[in-house]
Order: sequence, then C-alpha cells, then structure tokens
Amino acid sequence: MMHLLAALGVAAAIALPWYGPRLVGLPAQIINRSFKQAAESGHAPAFSGSSLLFYPQWIIPQWGLLATALLLWGIVALARRPRARGLLWAALAPCLIFVLIQNKNLRYTLPLLPAAALVTAAGVSALSPRARRGLGWACAIVGVAQVGSAAFALPPPARLAPIVSSVAFSWPPDGRDWHHREILDAILRAAGPGGARVAVVPNDNFFSVSNFRYEVTRDRLPLRLSRAWEQAPLGVDFAIVKTGDQGPDAASAKPDRIMAALEGGTRGWPRPTR
Repeated sequence: MMHLLAALGVAAAIALPWYGPRLVGLPAQIINRSFKQAAESGHAPAFSGSSLLFYPQWIIPQWGLLATALLLWGIVALARRPRARGLLWAALAPCLIFVLIQNKNLRYTLPLLPAAALVTAAGVSALSPRARRGLGWACAIVGVAQVGSAAFALPPPARLAPIVSSVAFSWPPDGRDWHHREILDAILRAAGPGGARVAVVPNDNFFSVSNFRYEVTRDRLPLRLSRAWEQAPLGVDFAIVKTGDQGPDAASAKPDRIMAALEGGTRGWPRPTR
C-alpha cells in the first residue's frame, strides 16, 4: 500500500503543474473529444460491436504475436498471485475507459504498453530458468527485427507480420515540396511585426496544423496556429487552405465544409487567394 501511495504522489506531483490550472475546462474537453468530435469524425457508435472490438482486434498488430502470447500468459500468472492482482486491477480501469469511449486511436493506448510489459515480465518470471533464457533471446531477436523494420525497412514489414508489430511502417523520404516555408514567409510579411493568428484548414498528412506548428516552433516565428474553426472564422487573421484532398475521410468533414463555403462564396466569407 505504501508503494502505491508513493506512486500516486509522484504521479500527482508531475501532473498537477499542467493539469491543475485546466481542471475546470478539462471534463468538457474530454467529453467532447470522446464522443461529440468522435461522432463528427465518423467513428462507430460507442457500444457497437465494431467500437468495442477495435482495440482487441489491434492487439497483435500493435503488440506483436510473441508479445501478445506472453501478455496473456502473464495475466494468468499474475491472477494466481494474490499480492500481484492489484497491478491487473490498476490497468483494468483505463482499459475499460478506452474501450467504452467512442473516440478510438491506437496512440491513446500507448501509456498502457509499459503496464503490459510488466505483466509480460511477471509471466516470464514464473517460468523455468531455461525457458526464461530462450524467451529472452526470442524477444531480443524480435525486438531488433521490429526496430529495423520500422526504421530502415530491413527486413521488410510485410515479411514479418504478424510475428512483428505491423502498426509502424517504413517509407522512404518524401521529396515533394509542400511550400511550408514560402507560405509562412508570406503570412509574416502581411502580418507585420506583431504576428498573427493562423488557422490551418486541411488535415492532410503532409499539410496540416502539426506540420506548420513544428516549423513555427522550430524557427520561433511570432505566429499562433490553430485548427480549422467550428462556425465562422472569428479571431483568425489568416487561413491556410488547400484544394483537392483535405485529408483522411475520418477527419476531413470539417475542412470539406469550410472549403465548400469558401469556394461557394458564402456571404461574409472572403474567397481564398494564393
């Protein structure tokens, strides 16, 4: 119990400086992102079969076949140890929350992977020394193959799935020029020394608010970036738009509506310029 209280105290000390001032608006943000925005993005209803089975279907691609088998054995091994069952119960609550909310994304479950690793290690420790050595070498070999496959495409990911996680894929560098620097320079010239508030409408993989925010932060530019607006572009000095594809279908509904309004000449909205 003392170890659990100490862990909770350390977690609170780390979290309070960031989450403390935001506690008032945080519940509404969590509800909106978990359900309202998920429905707008086309996610399946919260208690539908496809929603409830989303994370179970992705266990092997996210965790790997060998690690998944060891994880299941670790759950069985820990269930036989009364003093260790608290770890399983502590991980059960966030697992249920992620399964029940409508918004689904594999990155949300990344904080659970360390807990899964501990459960897996507990299962391995319950085996004989000879079996532990063999599994240790197997995990090391699979881990090296997984890192090489994701970082360097050696060996190719298609040859390793599903033994090695197939969530991370390797792509060669994209040589296309998306003109991020030119766009930001044009905004800076028009905005003047005071900077500006810039909304990035598209959510394309290479042309989104994340891409521009990275360059603004890296170069310390006096620009404040945000995603596309909800109703009307209030408080927006400049908007970065894109013709054609606005991004993946699950996240392009809002950019598509905005581009249709801009190109259709909605009253009170300016027409986009180059």
